[in-house]
Amino acid sequence: MKKNPSRRVTSYAAGLVAAAIVYPVAHIGRPSGSDVLTREWTAVLATTAVFIGAITLPKQWATGLTAIGWIAHAAFDHAHERGTSSRLPRWYPALCAGYDVGVATLLCVPRPPSASARGPEPVNRL
Repeated sequence: MKKNPSRRVTSYAAGLVAAAIVYPVAHIGRPSGSDVLTREWTAVLATTAVFIGAITLPKQWATGLTAIGWIAHAAFDHAHERGTSSRLPRWYPALCAGYDVGVATLLCVPRPPSASARGPEPVNRL
């Protein structure tokens, strides 16, 4: 298997960490329950583990792991209780979950090879 996954996969894995960090950052400067913050920072750690896997595993494994991470984040969004101190609007977790499923789907659909990977176009000599 090929090492060094594509920039596409590592970018999506980094985006997953960014999507997770939104939740605890939305509480900064406001009093909030430790159970909410513990759950949210745990999600950040889990997505960081996915990112580390995405940059170290072979491409096929990295892609699958990153897609699973996005699906897991969608489940987190769906079950998420923001708490009363969050600055995020109530509709944000549902919107985020939909986006997460879309990204996971993009990762699961094979991309056609680029023009440079296919080589030069054949010359039609009639």
